[in-house]
Order: sequence, then C-alpha cells, then structure tokens
Amino acid sequence: MNIRFYLERKESQSGQKTIWCYVREKEKTIYLNTKEKIEPEYWNNKLKRADHKKTKSKVIKGRLQGLNNFLNQYESKILDVIRNVRIKKIDSGFNEISAEIKKTFSDKTRNFFDDFDDFIAAKATLVSISTIRKYKQTKNHLKSFQEDTGYKINYSNINALFIDKFYPYLIEEKKFIDNTVNKTISFLKVFMNWAIERKLTKNTDFRSFKIRYNKNEIIYLTENELLTLFELKLTNERLDRVRDVFCFQCFTGQRYSDVEKIDFSDINNGIWKFRAVKTGDVLEVPLNHYALSILAKYNDWKSPLPIISNQKMNEYIKELCEIAKINTPVKVTKVVANKSVEKIQPKFKLIGTHTARRTFISLSLKNGMKPDYIMKVVGHSDYRMMKRYLAIDNFEVRNEMDKAWGSSLRLVKKN
Repeated sequence: MNIRFYLERKESQSGQKTIWCYVREKEKTIYLNTKEKIEPEYWNNKLKRADHKKTKSKVIKGRLQGLNNFLNQYESKILDVIRNVRIKKIDSGFNEISAEIKKTFSDKTRNFFDDFDDFIAAKATLVSISTIRKYKQTKNHLKSFQEDTGYKINYSNINALFIDKFYPYLIEEKKFIDNTVNKTISFLKVFMNWAIERKLTKNTDFRSFKIRYNKNEIIYLTENELLTLFELKLTNERLDRVRDVFCFQCFTGQRYSDVEKIDFSDINNGIWKFRAVKTGDVLEVPLNHYALSILAKYNDWKSPLPIISNQKMNEYIKELCEIAKINTPVKVTKVVANKSVEKIQPKFKLIGTHTARRTFISLSLKNGMKPDYIMKVVGHSDYRMMKRYLAIDNFEVRNEMDKAWGSSLRLVKKN
C-alpha cells in the first residue's frame, strides 16, 4: 500500500493549503484530511513533506519541522492500523483495511489522547524541551484522572463539571499546590485551543476556566552571596564547573535552556547573540568582565561552558550553595486548596538555575541599571513580565526609607 501526503488545490484566504493524505492499493484509494495547513512555497512535492530548507527563519524552520513530526506520526498511525488488521486476518483486503482506517480517523471516533499526542508532536520543535515535558505531564494527569475516577474524557465533556472534579483531584490525590494545578489547567487550555484551530472540536467551555496564580516569594542571591560564590575556592572539579555555569547565568540573566546551547560562533566582540529557545526572539547580550572571565577559563574546550543537564545542575547548585554557606532561613509560603502553608528552609535548598535570572534582574536594578535596558538584555517585551522577577529585600527597603526620611529632614519633637 502507498501512503502519500499532498496539498489540496484550493487555497485559503491566508494563502495556505490543507494537507491531505491518500492510502492507495492498485486502483483503490481512500482520502484523509489531516486538518493541517501549510504555505505552498514551503512544501516539497518530491518528498511529500514540509521543506525547512526553504527558509532561513529559525521560527518557521521549527514550525515546519514540527509539522513533519506530525505527518510522520500520522503515517505511523495508518501503518499501525494496517498491521493490526492483518494480524487479526492475514488475508484482509483493501475494503476491510480502509474501513478500519476511516473509523480510526473519523471525527466521531477521534481519541482525545491520540490527538494530544499529535499536539505534542506538532509542538516538539516550536517550544522548549521543558515545555514539551509539561505537556506530556498534563496528558498523563488527565489519563490518571480518567482511570482513577471513571470520568471518561473526550472533547465534549471538558466543561464546568469536569473542572469541578479535576481541580480537587489534583489537590487531594496528586497533592499538588494551587499553582501547579493552575499550570496544568493552563496547558490543557493550550491543547484545546490547538484542537479548535484544527476543527477537531467546537467546544469552547474550557475558556471560562479561571487561572489564578499565587505570587511566590522571589528567591535571588544578594550581591555578597553571588561574589562569595564566584570567588569560592573549590577543589571539587564537578562543583567548580557548576559554579562557573551558574555564575555565568547570574552575570548575563539568561535562561538555562539558552546557556546550555551557547556556541563560540555566537560570541563576537564581547556580545553574545542567539535566538532564545523559549520565545524565538534574537537577543544580543553584552558580556561583562565577570562573564568574560568565566568564558576565558574554557577557551580550549569544544564549547564555551561545561554544560550538564538542567536536572543535574539544579541538584549540584544546592550542594554548592550549602558549601558556600548561603543558608539564611527563608520562610516559604505555599497555597494548597486556598490555604497558606508556611515552611522555613535554609536558602540553599531553594536555589536552582531559575534563581540566576532573578539575581541578575534584582542586582541590576539595585546597581542603577535602567529597567528598559534590563528588559532588552533578558528579552522581556512587557514591564509586567519583569515585575514578577523583582525582589527587593527588607534591608534594602529600610535603607531607602532612612535615606528619604532620616538625616535630611529635621526631627519633630512630640509635645
């Protein structure tokens, strides 16, 4: 049997064409609408796939590669159907196979979780690895919910009744805090919007689901803590390299997903130029003398920094910061089922790669760098995006209060 993808003749107002698939054996053919669309100029008719070599835009390349992932998975699903039919009956004819294929890809029998897999495949090269991981976790939470509660999940019943059951399930059974629950629901909403765009469902009830995040205390290193870490004498090579990568993050304000992809070709005349993994924006980051001194240490390496996995980095950073005695008691408040739960922990236990970005923003502000310039360096387009990273401790507030109301104003005596 031949399986081929092709573009329909009709072009939409946006200039895109729908991708169709045919399954053919001799003179018999069935046609399937994949629901996916593409601009004809990016289609390779010989390969029957999107051609990412036809553009220099990394964003478009990523979208085209994601589309090919989807088409590959679509073809694999057809082959699975053919294989399963022939396992049951080795001499199955085209009519039997085509009936099963049509049944599998029928809108009426579409499987919610199969579509979720297609969604993840389509997004694979468009978003970061960590985001893909969260999409997969969301799908798994939904499957667990269905298995544990007997609530059959399909497009039509993602509604108020669903959320009334799903929200307490995540809190009571999964023991999630409120913010984790809300993030899970927000990822579900991303999938549902994707499904609507592809006409897999018309259900829009999910858009009324309220997402309310509780503001967590922002943890960042003080200037003294950062410099202590930077100058710390270490005999352990593993921790020495972890310290260098983490401090480089703190001195540049960049996400670990971008730091781990740094290449010598990205650095020119003290400027690190790259495309951010999370947003796709091109950033140009001037490297200060602290950051440059770290890079100089690895001049003879194949890459500018000794990169390890994000998971290991987060594990080793805590060990490193404990050695550096970054152990100020910090009160952490988590909201579970709308109730605040407080816990005091030493600061080093709360530090991870995400702390670096917050440290850069907080210390840059403290040292007088203008917010507009900070936003340009870290890639924030909206001041509200940066605000949630800001963290000015009480000591700084007290100093500013003393400056404003202390020695410069005459004291007033009470009668």
